[in-house]
Formats: sequence, C-alpha cells, structure tokens
Amino acid sequence: MYHNVTGKNNAKRNIWYIMVISGNTTGSIKSTAIDIPCTIVSIALYNNTAGAIVAKTGIVVSGTDRYLFSDNLAIAGTAGSSVYHDVNIVVKAGDRILIVSSAGGLGLDYYITVK
Repeated sequence: MYHNVTGKNNAKRNIWYIMVISGNTTGSIKSTAIDIPCTIVSIALYNNTAGAIVAKTGIVVSGTDRYLFSDNLAIAGTAGSSVYHDVNIVVKAGDRILIVSSAGGLGLDYYITVK
C-alpha cells in the first residue's frame, strides 16, 4: 500500500505503508477484507502448545479458501516450533488473509507483514 506524494522540486515519489496483522489463535482467523490491493511480504508462525500442530496460511478469494502454505510445527520451545516465510504474494482488494491451525492450549502466534 502506498501513497504518491510530491516532494522537493516537485519530485514525485511513493511512500510505502507497512501493516502488521498479528495475534494468537487456537483455531482459525480471517482478517477483515482488505480494501485496496496489497502485498504480503512475510509470514511468521510460532507454536505455543505442548504438542505438534499443523498450521495452514492462505487467502480468501471471492469467498473461497486458497491455502498457500501448510506447516508442521513441533512442540513449543524446540527446533521446528516456528516457521518464517519470506514471500511476495499480491492480494486483491476485497480478499482476506486466512490462518487455520490445529493448536489448542496456548495456541499459535502469527505475525504477517503487508505493504
């Protein structure tokens, strides 16, 4: 997401806005619909539970869930309990970001960066 501005000497430039969607879930989340096109640049997930879980990340396009990643995350505090995806996924206006996990207990932490 960016805003076109005029700077010194009438030079045009774009200022990029970064948005973060973060939280914790023991089931699934869907972001509110994004009202302008944007790009997901990173996805970070961390398992807080005492058991292994599966976490799926995707987008909702015209009401249909489209999964992009399916991650098997190990027990909290061990190798493999977190994952980071460095991505460049364009999201159309009106689409939503989706996370579904099998986590219980303390759940799954998520941190998604969008520009």
